[in-house]
Formats: sequence, structure tokens, C-alpha cells
Amino acid sequence: MPSPQDHTTEPKLGDSDVAIIKELLCDDDMHTSADSLAKVSTKLKETRSLKQTVEYANWLGDDKLLARLTFLERLCDHSQGKLALVYRIVMDNSVSPVSIRDVARHVHRLGLTRADAPASDDQKVLDGLRKRLFVSEPTALICGFVDGGIIPLAPDLREHVLAVLDYAIQISFDISKQPARVLLGDDQAFKSIPLNQQSEVKNMISAMIRLHLLVDDPDNIAVLLSHQHLSAYSISEVPQGNFLQIMKSSGVDAAAADAIWTRANAARLRTQEVVIEGLRGKHEIRFNGALQYKSQDSFDWPIKGPVDLSKLFPDLDQVVDCCDCCSLTSPAAYFVDLLYQLGKRAIDQSQPSDTLLDKLFSRRPDLGDLQLSCANTKVLIPYIDLVNEALESVVAKAEPKVTDPYNEDDDDDVDDDETYIPGQNTNHDVYKNYIQPLVFPLTTFPYNEAIDSIRTCFQGLGSSRNELLTIFRAPHRLVPKVSAGNPDILSIAEVIADRAASAEYLGLTADDYIAIVHESFQTKEYLDLIKGSKSNSSVESYRDLIGVKTPGEYWGYPNDQIMLSEAEGLTLLSGQFLPRAGVSFDETLNLLNTGYFNGQLAITSGSEGKEEFSGKVAEMRLRSYLIDAGKSSGLTATQCDDLQAFLRLWRKVGWPLEDLDAAVVMLRGNRPVGIDPEIIDGLAEIKRISAMTKLPVGDILPLWGDMDTNSTSSVYARIFLRQRVAREDDIFEPDKEGKYLPGGSAKISEHRQIIRSTLRLSDAELDAILRSAASWIGDSLTIRSISYIYRVSVFCQVLEVSPVQYIWVSSLLPLGFNIFQTPRVTRSVLEQFQQLKRLGWSIDSEVFAAGGIMDGTGEWAGFDINTAVRATADIVEGNSKGEPESVLLSLRDDTKPGAYTREQVAIVAAALLGTDIGGEVERFIEGMCIAYPGYRYYQREALTAIPHPQAPIQQQVIFKCLCTQKSLSGCATKSNWQRTITVEDGYYI
Repeated sequence: MPSPQDHTTEPKLGDSDVAIIKELLCDDDMHTSADSLAKVSTKLKETRSLKQTVEYANWLGDDKLLARLTFLERLCDHSQGKLALVYRIVMDNSVSPVSIRDVARHVHRLGLTRADAPASDDQKVLDGLRKRLFVSEPTALICGFVDGGIIPLAPDLREHVLAVLDYAIQISFDISKQPARVLLGDDQAFKSIPLNQQSEVKNMISAMIRLHLLVDDPDNIAVLLSHQHLSAYSISEVPQGNFLQIMKSSGVDAAAADAIWTRANAARLRTQEVVIEGLRGKHEIRFNGALQYKSQDSFDWPIKGPVDLSKLFPDLDQVVDCCDCCSLTSPAAYFVDLLYQLGKRAIDQSQPSDTLLDKLFSRRPDLGDLQLSCANTKVLIPYIDLVNEALESVVAKAEPKVTDPYNEDDDDDVDDDETYIPGQNTNHDVYKNYIQPLVFPLTTFPYNEAIDSIRTCFQGLGSSRNELLTIFRAPHRLVPKVSAGNPDILSIAEVIADRAASAEYLGLTADDYIAIVHESFQTKEYLDLIKGSKSNSSVESYRDLIGVKTPGEYWGYPNDQIMLSEAEGLTLLSGQFLPRAGVSFDETLNLLNTGYFNGQLAITSGSEGKEEFSGKVAEMRLRSYLIDAGKSSGLTATQCDDLQAFLRLWRKVGWPLEDLDAAVVMLRGNRPVGIDPEIIDGLAEIKRISAMTKLPVGDILPLWGDMDTNSTSSVYARIFLRQRVAREDDIFEPDKEGKYLPGGSAKISEHRQIIRSTLRLSDAELDAILRSAASWIGDSLTIRSISYIYRVSVFCQVLEVSPVQYIWVSSLLPLGFNIFQTPRVTRSVLEQFQQLKRLGWSIDSEVFAAGGIMDGTGEWAGFDINTAVRATADIVEGNSKGEPESVLLSLRDDTKPGAYTREQVAIVAAALLGTDIGGEVERFIEGMCIAYPGYRYYQREALTAIPHPQAPIQQQVIFKCLCTQKSLSGCATKSNWQRTITVEDGYYI
């Protein structure tokens, strides 16, 4: 006989688990053979699987051992593999259970209830154990609950109920599978109970049997009984909200209480339907067989063969087994009855007229053709999809009626559990041909249904379309074959990929981008190149090609003339601008106060020459303001275009208006008013940095420019214009002209304390920041200098280093490198440092590896050969062949403390790093090649082990030398650091 096959997919038991099971098998009462027990123990140790061991015991034919193993396997499964809990249950001498039924019956004595569970057991595991026992042995578990007082009953009633339930356990009666009348009608079960008490006992047992069908957690039976709920009917009589509140007060969670109430109502409705069917059958007319028509010769029967209901009524074939489809109270029946009732009611009762059904069908004729199928009845469709279906039909046919019915597929897969189906009848042509070309209202359009669907899909998958564009970025695919030899085309393709990625990260579609920037992802140069090297289109033809519209069209006007009209144009504040822009009056005031428009727009009175406002918004006008002339004039098309572009960008980005304004003004620099692709790229980078650092956008904007002082919610106002700061020092308040820190007359040294306290800097940290820019800051307190101090402190906060170490960070970058040149440069630097941090590199170790150790004054200090070898071994993580300390000690020359010969250094390097890399390291350590900061190349005679103050970045050469020879384990930034190029016998950094 072959032995059972091994199962390789089961979780393996540990040594401690195997030991527990062996101990549980060694039961003196089993009287099993020592040979069988030894074989089973060996098999258990080999397979480390209870299931395989049970199969093996079955193969051995030892029934007692098999029963024991089967019990342990089932108990282990009920306990979710917690063998410590299994051991405690089985070894309980007060019960000594030998079956799952014994465990369920004595659940209270085994300490498995909520009330008396030991603190060492996980309450969730015990809850799960009871629920599994409730499924497998419901009769025994309820009996145990009664015996343990979990279901509280009067003493006499408890004794009699226990007697009946113990009898039920004895005859293996399952209350969840067998009719209750079998047990309640068994005289043997009630023989010990007085006749006058049997009715009460039967009622209580019936109640427990009914309630156990409504709950998943057996503990909830006691809760329901405590509130006098003895049936589904009594539960359904209570309003849902009241029932949930009552259950919550008794410790039952909302989901469980809701499930109980829902099942109770379903049971009540099912009972009512059974009663209705019974009454219908009672009054049904039955024809006597003698009255049946017997002469069939005159009929030409269309049905061949035996006649049955499915042949007489083919449409019923799909619904004969569906209680809803056959019920007069089903949703489909209600729908038909509703249409029937509407057909009986005239619109005008005083004279002949159409009915309400006629009126409904004039708008929704599709409802009359809707199939009364299971799918249409049971499948729930969100209201938004139903509304979209109706609106799509109206838009597509340009008439206010829906003519085509949308029926769900009625197949065998539709069941009661299918509760939601997303829209299956989307008319994509409507969105492509009618919706996508729209650009107004600007708060909603442009809308691209395809892009929106893709974004929603990726969001549901835990990703984003931006991540897709980043991972599968392939600019070379944009290069046409005919232009592949052009050296400029690939760089232009990179620009296209950048534009698309930036727009997507900001939530812009291609049509949004065109409306805001008046350029497409495809640049004018790109389109010229793919059309031919001699083609050089004008800006106007480029805009026509990509579909740029006029400012009037973007504002929803037929043309620019109407938009600029004083009578019906955008200048009418309440009648035109506010509703078309979708902004409030307060938001309009903030918009006009932005640095983006720089005072070029103003709100004036509607009456010419009137100096005072009447206070009515309806009389206010939005006009262009000439600052130099000090008077207003009509809006220009350019100003209206800038307005719609800024408003669209604001809505899409979702930042506070003040933050977006400060960011756009900072990114624009000295360029003309407007939003260009460089600004969009910069905003995307700022948003990425905000997400990376988890800092608000407004807090990081001073990284690339002076602090914004144009808003009361700016970072400058929040830090320096607080009441506490103003009370201590009013230097940060605006002067009479509204300017902040003008002229540079204020000194940092005179206001040092308030700067330190507001920016939370120590003296050493403030000194370090000022020292890093001493060449231009000096002691002058200006917006520029205070912005620089804030900038460095925030940057150091992001890197989680002290501002004292800022000079260290700067030393790791090329001479003259500006970290804050652009947001993209800043993000690149932050990503490199964060990648190194994830690999376990601190700023100290990076500085050491790149150039040596810095002391407290910011000066470079040397290092000895021991430190060099150890650092090198640490860098080549996972590649060392021995411990550096032990190798060095084995080669130590006691006659020359702290020094090693060149031969010893070569042995150490080879032992740690291998012959090839070790040789390169040995050449460097011995001073045959040295690099200094600033990408300069030098050569020098051999170095000794004495610290050398003029060789500050030896470790950088070690690091980069190794990068060129052997990949670093887990180093994701190898390409960023690998800048070493071998030049004869030295290295160029």
C-alpha cells in the first residue's frame, strides 16, 4: 500500500509546535501501540504538517491515534493555528475534551468566553474560536452558554433547557440543519420535565433556535434575549435606528446589529410571501377533469411532443425558479403597477387629456420597453449612472427624450449577492464629440472622459496616471523615423515628456494645458521638425493647429467684442464676471490683490464720474486700472485671457489663491505677465517637493525667492507679523509706504534674538547660516537676507540636519552649485540625499566618505589609515571577506604604533576587497593619486599614515573608484555618484 502523498503548500510547523503535538499525543488513556506512536511522531517531524500526519495515521490503521490526531487538527484549525491555546484546552483536566463537541459543550469551563478568558489569550482569537464552534457545533455551544450562564435563565428553566439540549447533543441533533419540530416533538427529550413546564421550555428552545439563524456571533443571542427579542418578527417591529442604538448600548458593533436587523426583516418578508402564496392557492379555481375539452381533432397543435409550462410560456423559462420574478410584491411587479396607475390618471381631470403615463413616455419612452428580467430587477445601478445615461441620450439626439432602453445582461451569473454594477452603457461618442470640445464654464471644462476614466482606474489600483507616465517615460518614441538623425529632436522630445508629466501631476489635461499656456505638449519646434526641416511656422499658425481659442470663447462669449462690451461683457461684475468665473466677491477682491495682476485690475462704480460706491454689487464694474495715469479703462482681451488662465490653473491645482500667486510670480521672474510652460513645470516640481517633504506649499516657496509679503496668510505674515513678535520688535512691520524691511538700514545683530526665536534657531545655527553667505549678507536685515536664513533652516529641516551642518552639505556639491537655483534642481538634490539616507548614510558619513571629518569650526581634519580601510570596507557593503579590525590587528607592527607598511596595506586591501579593487585602493591610500574639491585634478608623491590637512576628500576617491570597478549592494544612486573617470595614473572627480 502506498503511503500518503506529501503536501508542499501547507504551512510548516515549527519545532515548538511539533513538540506540543507530540506531548498531546502521549495520552495514557489512548492505549495505542508505542510503534504506531513512534511512526506518527517521526512522520510529524518529517512533514511538519498535521494534515499529512492525519493521512499517515489513517494509512497505519490505528483508529484511536487517528481520532486523536483528527481532533487536534480540527481544534488547531478552529484556533487559527494557535497551538498554545490548543495545548491549554486539551490539557485541561477538569474537562479532558476528546472532540470538538466536548470543547463547545464545556466552553465556559475551559475559559473560552469573553467574561472569563485569561489575559494571556488574544481576545480576537477566542472570538474567532467561538464563532467557528458556533458553525460546526451550534447545539453544543448554545448548551455550553446556557450551562455557563452566558445565556441567563431562571434556575428551574435553566435545568430543564440543559436537559433537553444535552439530549439533543446525545442524539447528534444539529439545530442549524434539522427542523426544530424533530427535537420538540421527541417525548424522550421531555420525559424528565413536568408537564406544566414543558411549554415554557419549548418556547425558550424555539427562541434560541430562531435567533441563532440571525447572528454570526453566538454572544449576541444572549443580548437579544435580554431585550426580549424572541423571533425575527419582534426584531423587525423595531425601527432600524432604534434597534442599532439598543444593540450599541449592549456592546454589539453597528455592522453586526445591522446584519441582524436585515436578516430579521428578510425572514419576516419571506414568511409573509409564504402566507400569501398559501392564501392564493386556497382560493384558486380548479377545473374538474370531466369538464376539460376532449375533442382535439379540430386543433392543429403548434407544440410537438409533451406539453408543459415552459413550452406554453417560453418567457417564463428564465424565471420559474426565481421567487422575486414570481412574486406580486417584487420590484418588477411594483414597477408595472406604477405604470398602470399612472395610465389611469389624466393630467387635466376637467376635460379629456393625456395621462400621466403619456407624459412620462413623452420624456422617457425607453421605460415602456424595459425588460422585466432578473438582471434589471436585482442589479443595483448608482443614480449617477442612470442620470448620465439619460443626459447622454438627450445630448446625442438633441431632443429632451430618452428613446433607447438599456437592459442589463440577464444571464445565470446574476444572483442576490450582486449589488453593484458600474455603468455599462456609457455613450463615449457624446463625450468625444460634444463634451470634450467645450471650454466653458471654466470651472468644469475642458473635460476628457477617457483621461478621467484612466485616472479613476489607476486610483482604484493604488497608483496614478502620473506614475504611469513616469515609469514608462520614453521620449525616443516621439522621434519620427524620418527625423531620427536630427540631433535636436530627442532633446525636444524630452521637453514634450516633461510637459506631459508636469501637467498630469497638477491634474491638467492636454486641453487644460492649451487653455492656460496657449501651447501644446508638442512644442512649435517639434511640429516644425516633423513637418520638415525647412518648415518654420508662425506662432499664430501653431496656435491654430493645436486649437487655441479666443479669450471670448474661453469665457463663453461668441466673440471678443461682446466679452469686452460695457453693456453685456465681462466688466459687469455681478451679472457676468462672478457667475462666469465661479468665484465669490471676496475671492474676487483677493484675485485683484495678487502680484500676478500687480494692481492692473480694479472694481469701480458703474456710473462715470461718480466718486462713491452705492454699496450695490450690481452697480460695480471690473475694469483695467492704469497705475501711472491713476484712472480706469475698459478691460483688454489680454487681461481677460490672463484672468481665465489663472482661474483655471487655480481650480485645477487646488492651492490657496495666495500660494499659487506667490509661486507664479516667483517662477515668472522678469518675464512678461502670463503663464508659460516653464511656470507649469516649476509648479509641478514645487508640488512634488511639498509631497516629498510633507510641508505646505506656502512654507517652501521661499526656497527659491524672497518671502511673499503680499498676503496676510503668507509665511512672512504667519512668522513675523504675529502679535507676540510685534510686541517684542516692530522692525518686521510695514513702513508708511507699505514696504517691509526696506533699504537695508536695519541690522541683523540688533534684532538677532527675535530672529532666533521666531525661526527657532540657536546661536550656533544662526551663525552658521550667516557664515555660509557672509559675502553678500553681511549684517544687513532685508527681505532677501531674512528669506535666505529661513530658506537654509527649512532645507536643513527637510534633510533632518542642523543648520550648523549646512556647510557640510554644500561641500558635497560642486563649487558654485546653487541648490536653490530652480525647484527641479532642489528636488534632485533632496532625492539624492534621501536615497542615501534610506541606504543608511548620515550627513556625517557622507561628508567623511566624500572628503574627511569636519570639526566644530567647519575646518577639515585628516584621518589615519585605520579609518580609511574601515570606511572603505563599510562602503563595499556585503563584499568584505573579513572583519577589518581583525585583519589589521593580524598585520600590526608593534614597533611602529599606528602605522603600516605599504606591503601590509596591500595585503589588507586585497583581503577585504579582492585583488583588483584592493590594488586600486592601495594605490590611493599610499598617495599615488589625490583629488581635491571643485573638480580639480592633482597628482602627488606617496602619502604616509600621518594625517594630511591638504587632502580632504580621499574617501570620495575611494568611493568613486569602487563604483567604477564593482556595483555597490543596494546602492540605487550609483549613477549619481559615479563620476570618476580614469586618467592615466590619477582620477578626475
